[in-house]
Amino acid sequence: MRRPFLQIVAVLLGAAAALRAGDALPGILTGVPRGVVVCTALSEATALTGLRLQLPPALSVYQPIFRGIRATRAPQAALAVTMHDPTGNTLAVFRSAFSSIDRRLFQPLFPFHEIAIQVAGRPAMLRASNQPGGPAVQDLEWIANGTRTVLRFDGPTLELLRIADQMARLEP
Repeated sequence: MRRPFLQIVAVLLGAAAALRAGDALPGILTGVPRGVVVCTALSEATALTGLRLQLPPALSVYQPIFRGIRATRAPQAALAVTMHDPTGNTLAVFRSAFSSIDRRLFQPLFPFHEIAIQVAGRPAMLRASNQPGGPAVQDLEWIANGTRTVLRFDGPTLELLRIADQMARLEP
């Protein structure tokens, strides 16, 4: 009597494991975590999340990278746009209506330097960090109207401050 029960439990556990692996397989093969949607345009990401993100005209030289526009749906809606400029600098824009940005989109780095600054009259935090196996990057973070915005940039600090100022001025 005990042996058939154990066989049934083993079959059910095997089926559950197979379903879980099958559910995770597309994310493993494509490199996109479960729950993250790759969007073809910024308008698609903003419609999906309900978050407004307007890029200033000065960023027209930046082009989104392949699969560089990503979003997560409610309840923790967030979006991320990764772009390159012609000189090879990378700018990533993250936005969320929550106190933190979803870790599937934004991986926080341990800063070796941070300083409080102002961006368009709003308090902000500028952090410098080393990427694992990559160049140093700067994260500039501010909150406006309950929306958290983080810019991650591997170029000159003055360029990052100029971009942040223009973006912050576009917000209501």
